[in-house]
Amino acid sequence: MKVRFESQKDIENELKVMNRICPDGQFKKLGEHDLDFLVYDLENGKKTGLCYIEIKCYNGNHDDYPTTMVSCIKYRKMMEKALPTFLFIQWKDKLVYINRNNISGEKRVGGRKVREGSTNDQELLIFVPNEKFKIYE
Repeated sequence: MKVRFESQKDIENELKVMNRICPDGQFKKLGEHDLDFLVYDLENGKKTGLCYIEIKCYNGNHDDYPTTMVSCIKYRKMMEKALPTFLFIQWKDKLVYINRNNISGEKRVGGRKVREGSTNDQELLIFVPNEKFKIYE
């Protein structure tokens, strides 16, 4: 049985980041097997998609390690989208982001200690050099 590890607190943290990025609230939380959010514009009462955003929130500082791990599964989902797509990472000390087109680095298997019910704790990852991320002001 596959277990969902995203808690209500995780969702609240993502929403805090989204409210900072998109204070007008013109975004929609997407389903559990999709990216996190779709940002849209309202034109004549019609929602027009602007971009997709995936959010990760970590407990460390942005420079604790020289690279940041990005799941190849998540990267593939980002590349499948027709609209511009961004990965935002909320560290303890900074909010950073990267356009999906700039995600590149060494690929190797990595991740966390495998948890019961998890299928993706050890997976193929892209180790993206931190210099590729921009600081969100």
